[in-house]
Parts: sequence; structure tokens; C-alpha cells
Amino acid sequence: MDFEILAVFCYGRESIAFRIGLCSTIGQVNKFLCQKWSSLSPLSIELSFLRDGKKNLIETDAELQSLAAYVFAKKLNTFDIIVGVVESACNALVYSEACNSSSSCVQNYDEQGEVRQPLKSSYWATLLDSVGQTFPGGAEQFRTTLLKYSIETGFKVYMLKNDKSRVKAVCGMKDVTGCKWRVHASCPLNHPSLFKIKRLNSAHTCGSGFRDSRNPPMTKKLVKSLILNQVRDKPLIKPKEIVDIFKSDYGVTLGYYFAYAGKELALKKIYGDDKLSYSNLRWFADSLIRTNPGSRVVLEVNPVTNKFERLFISFEACIHGFEFCRPLLFLDGTFLKSKYKGYLLAATGKNGNEVATIEPPDTRKGPGRPRVNRIPNTGSSSKRARLCSRCRTYGHHNRSTCAAEI
Repeated sequence: MDFEILAVFCYGRESIAFRIGLCSTIGQVNKFLCQKWSSLSPLSIELSFLRDGKKNLIETDAELQSLAAYVFAKKLNTFDIIVGVVESACNALVYSEACNSSSSCVQNYDEQGEVRQPLKSSYWATLLDSVGQTFPGGAEQFRTTLLKYSIETGFKVYMLKNDKSRVKAVCGMKDVTGCKWRVHASCPLNHPSLFKIKRLNSAHTCGSGFRDSRNPPMTKKLVKSLILNQVRDKPLIKPKEIVDIFKSDYGVTLGYYFAYAGKELALKKIYGDDKLSYSNLRWFADSLIRTNPGSRVVLEVNPVTNKFERLFISFEACIHGFEFCRPLLFLDGTFLKSKYKGYLLAATGKNGNEVATIEPPDTRKGPGRPRVNRIPNTGSSSKRARLCSRCRTYGHHNRSTCAAEI
């Protein structure tokens, strides 16, 4: 299926119309613009368009063709394309000879023409290499690779066969445009590490894909695989932080659900399933008693529902050590913040916020300022003795400095 749309190129206060379609290239457009406006050169032209109030650069043939397909699908009569000038010789222009519709050759520049850091997903469009490419992770790794390819290139992928031993995928536009793109990968039975591509036709004949950064075909398993290291380094990372990571590193807007679900899968991958860990409590209690004779372990389970209620552990060394502690125990506790909630209580011989409290030794010195024996001046009058209201005796002290026992 071939079509053309009428694009209006705006440069300064002037504008000119030019038809573009699925076979148009940036080189053809730049040549046409340079013929109409002599002040332009092919290396200085910057093409962009406005979408939702944001400036979007057109840097490759694939992006130009994707824009034409988008305008045609929206049934718009015309579409405005802004023509700008890049003063630097290193611009965002990529000719069709340097890239094709199935590869990513996008140069990374910001609105001022400065080089910016490329996205981590920029190589996803080249993940499907050739026939014979092997995927040690089996069918799961191959499906993840297909998903990354679909996100980066914008081409929808439809699975015809999808099981543990084989995966066959075709272009999502095959029924509409008869696109010839397809890939078939399989492995010998019981040998998932030998999963490899058997047939591959990497050329899309349906036009160009449109990379949707707002609603990418994301899955929670893919999110888990991409944030595994971040969750391992920072287990308390928030889903909002994960959304920001995907926005800055991969250029896609990730939904809160996928961020939360991906984090849960990553925690499960790193620390195991906390639900299944309750089944290991009986083994843990038996092993603790066997390896620590004299320890006390009490596991209480509801006899009707067979659900965990409480667990008490006291090691033999702690039981023996309590005999030498002062007869005052500190009971400290904290709330468990997992989805199963609960409390963690600890009885110790010292405060949970400090070291063990040590009482000072007995002393005969009373409270107050320390008394200093001064040498009296010659001719100075001696102090008059006063009656203490505490001990009811005369002396040079008062109620607050009195050291007498009552």
C-alpha cells in the first residue's frame, strides 16, 4: 500500500508544500528545500514538528516515513513541518544510505544542537541479528528480545507460535498490508540453551513503525529484567523513582502498575518468594534445635486454616547469658512492612536504642556542686551556721545540698 500526504514546510515567514510518503527520504526533502531556499545547506537543515505542544525532531528516514503514516492514519489533509537551521556541522541529519527501516541510526542531539547521552534502548532495534543467532536463556529470552525490538522500532509483533520449544512471529500489519517481516526460532527438545533463529526476514514492507513513548508494549517481566540491579542496590526504591528511570534512560513513559509489579518481581528474584518461605519455618525450627542444643523454638500454626500465627526463638547462649543480667528486661519491637504485616519483638538485657544501662557505683558525696576547701582571707568574717530544713541541724548547707541520710 502506497500513499502520499501534503506536508507544509515552514521556514521563517515563508512556507512551501511538498508531498511525502513511505518511500520519501530526508535527502530528497533537503534537496528540495535547498533548491527553494538558497540560504540553506543539507548539513544545516533541522526538521521538526509539534505534537501536544512539544517539539519533535525528524532525524531519520524512518521517522519521516512514520510521520507520513501517522498523518495518513489520522486522515489529515496537511501537516506542518518546521524547518530550522543548525549552526554546528554535527547535526541530526541522517541520510537513507546510512540506515534502513529496520535499524536505529538516530543521532542524539538536544534542541540547541548539543550532543546528549543516547538512550539505553537505542540498540534494541538491532537485537535480531541474523539466522543462527543463539539465545542461551531459551524462549523467554527470545520473547524479551522481540518485545524490546517492538518498543524501539514501533512495529507491532504478532506471535503465531509461542511455546517453550519454538516461537514464530510476524508483523502486526501482515493482514492489512501483507508485510513480509517474520522470524522463527526454535530449539531441540530439552535443550533450551540451544534456542536460535532458524528463519528471519528483517525487511518491513508495511512502511515505517511509529515509536510510541507514551504507551509502549511493556510487560512487568521486562521491567523486572531492566531494574534488577537498581533494586538489588536499593531494595526500598519507590515505583515513582522507577518511572523516572525509564523516562530518562529509555525515553518511555512507564505506568505505575508496571513499575510496582516489576519491582515486586525483582524482589522475588533476588530474595525469593516470601509466601513460600513460611513453608520453610518447620525445617528452620528443626535445624535450629538440632544444631543449637538447649535452644527454645516454638512455632504456632492455626490448626484449622494451617496459617502462621507466631514464632518464638531463644538461643541457648541467650538463655544462659540472661542468668548474669540484671533482673530488668527490655522488650523492643518493630512493625513488619511486608504485605503480610506483623510484628518483630525482641527481649534483651539492654535498650534497643542504646547500650546496656550501667548503674553508677555507690558514693558518699552528695548531690550538688563539689565542695572546695578555700583558704580564708585574713580578717574575713566566718559564715553563720543556719538551720537545715531537711536534717534539722545547724551547719553551712541547705536542703538542696544536704547529704545527711533520712
